[in-house]
Amino acid sequence: MLILRARKHAEFSPRLVPPTLFAAAGASIGWFVSSEMGTTAIGGLSGALLAGVVYLLALWIWRRSHLLDSFRLSARGIREVVKRPALNGQANAGEV
Repeated sequence: MLILRARKHAEFSPRLVPPTLFAAAGASIGWFVSSEMGTTAIGGLSGALLAGVVYLLALWIWRRSHLLDSFRLSARGIREVVKRPALNGQANAGEV
């Protein structure tokens, strides 16, 4: 029902289906590994790491251009923040 209502206000691109499926598969595999290792920090971290690796590997194999584009966009954003940090302390210079 939520999807039907959301379609009235947004367009869903078929290009989003494969990355969404890759993310769901990676999350499922990571969840399985994490639950098998137990409720420890190591189990959670290893499940999360595996989920990320599965997702990135699937994108690298089937949607490499989208993955590289998102890396470029992230790098550009990080460069902008490094050049001009938003919280550089100058905004609070007048306050004592």
